[in-house]
Amino acid sequence: MFDQFNDLDSVAHDAGRLCHALDQWKHWANGRTVSNTVLVEIAATLGDHDDRPGISQLATPLAQWVQRRGLELQPPTPPTPNRSSMGIEIDF
Repeated sequence: MFDQFNDLDSVAHDAGRLCHALDQWKHWANGRTVSNTVLVEIAATLGDHDDRPGISQLATPLAQWVQRRGLELQPPTPPTPNRSSMGIEIDF
């Protein structure tokens, strides 16, 4: 019953995306070459998580850097409400 109310696979996938973005950001910040496409993906992923402590300090400057170079940022992914089998929305 607990799994009905928590989409653990989605949470794990989201955490994996964030970890990958942070790793790629670190490579870029250390001067390694990262493609524009990857930088846009990093900026979008960090932007999706800028409510977490410390992420906005990375997300905002990177988003500004990407935009100054004329690259288009992807809009943030809107959260999808979780619904129980009874059709009740549950926000976490």
